[in-house]
Amino acid sequence: MASTRADEAPRPALTVAWVGPRPAWLQLDDAVAELVGIEFSDAVATAPELVVVDRSAVGEIDGLRRTAPRSVIALDLTDEEDVELSPPELLGARAADVLLAGSRWELGEICRRLPSPLPRTAVVPRPLDLDWYAPEPVLAEAKGRGRDLRRFRRFHRLAGPTVLFAGPYTEAGGLDLLVETVFRLRENTPDLRLAAIPHGPIDPRYRDRCEMRALGLGHHGIIEWDPPESEIPFWYATAAVVCSPWREPASPEPAKRAAAAARPFVGSVLESFREHVDEGITGNLVPIDEPAALEAALRRLLGAEDEQTRLGEAARRKAESDYSPRAAARALRYEWTSVCETRNSVSVGR
Repeated sequence: MASTRADEAPRPALTVAWVGPRPAWLQLDDAVAELVGIEFSDAVATAPELVVVDRSAVGEIDGLRRTAPRSVIALDLTDEEDVELSPPELLGARAADVLLAGSRWELGEICRRLPSPLPRTAVVPRPLDLDWYAPEPVLAEAKGRGRDLRRFRRFHRLAGPTVLFAGPYTEAGGLDLLVETVFRLRENTPDLRLAAIPHGPIDPRYRDRCEMRALGLGHHGIIEWDPPESEIPFWYATAAVVCSPWREPASPEPAKRAAAAARPFVGSVLESFREHVDEGITGNLVPIDEPAALEAALRRLLGAEDEQTRLGEAARRKAESDYSPRAAARALRYEWTSVCETRNSVSVGR
């Protein structure tokens, strides 16, 4: 049972049974500190007040309903891949009492495909490891990682400013748009580099086409096919600007990771980014598929390091406030207790 903080009055514990593996972040000290009044149980048969089911167990919801008829069943779809539910999974999801998603855009995509009537829904922002995705000065001082970061910079010749693309290697991702923009920007900033890392689907033919065009940048153009997980935080931390000029909405993670790395973000005006980018405060959003607007936004940032710093520092503060395990645990506790209190009040009123 989580301990009660000194500034919070004791309350009866809410018993939660989790079907499937509990997320690792939910077991961190910072997260546990926010789970005041929560007791976890491994046994659904003990009739806990709340049963949490993840995507792997969505087909078990009907059986759980019979095993624990008085329990509230919450379907946790906060993983990044949960937006791609199969038709049988969508049918199972409808049977939950409450459905939790990791962002407003992801919730909208899930609900758009769910058969009616919809269950109660809520957003619990998916947390980031803010020590793993961190600003470059922090990574440089981290034991072991500082050495790896220096080696990474030397290997990729990252001496000048870098614009980092993060997103799908598909037409929808817009890498081709950024490659052409960097060519134009280099007319005034010859040491500018383009780096690209995939996040989401990959169309090999599209990737190859973008890579062939980027060869014209020489060693100033890097299209990574499958970067090691250990290097992805380095790409974000060493970028002058993180850019995702997508033509269609997808996962908001690149904007969140840029914020964690204290780097400004430039992306398309899409729902998946509007939720996470404060215009003019943590980054800039530009019209979809408009090269002139993208070029102007990047040129403005690349020419003003103080503006990069201002936006990046504000973005990191947002990440610490919104994307930490503590913030996610606090949001989970609120939603869990709220749905149980609503169920109890309805039962009393009958």
